[in-house]
Amino acid sequence: MNHCQAQAIGNIGEQWAYDQLTQRGYDVLMVPNYFARCVDLKIGTLPIEVKYARISYRRKVNKRTGEIKRYQRWQWHVGELDSADRVLFLIAEDQAGIRHPFIMPGSVMAHRRQFEISRHPTKYQGLIAGYLNAWETVAFLLEQQYYDDRQLTIYHYITGEGETG
Repeated sequence: MNHCQAQAIGNIGEQWAYDQLTQRGYDVLMVPNYFARCVDLKIGTLPIEVKYARISYRRKVNKRTGEIKRYQRWQWHVGELDSADRVLFLIAEDQAGIRHPFIMPGSVMAHRRQFEISRHPTKYQGLIAGYLNAWETVAFLLEQQYYDDRQLTIYHYITGEGETG
């Protein structure tokens, strides 16, 4: 797949995320500069990076029997999105064309350059499973921007203040 094809597929995810966030009442800005690293959308000053993957298959040959098995997978190339001050959307489109977003802080990727799941997004139970349809991540990160350079966040974490429950 060449760069133009990859960008066109990526635009599907960006438009979908834009539409979903707008429907949820956010004032979303599309960032049209394709060369701006790690920013596809913005809500205020909160950057949002969107990665979109369709199902693909990996072949594995059993060396003993010669049997070939195909395994489904979704794969995202995330570069260096380890910044907690952004939202990362990893959108997996399944065979039926349904989109399943994993919505997380960029820090969850912890210096990974790519991420892959090998089960259907609704059956996946790995590292990012808890972020499937986690739309509250956007509100949480927007709220964090109002704290004084996140120092109050650290204070609340240490003291337990500001917790609801």
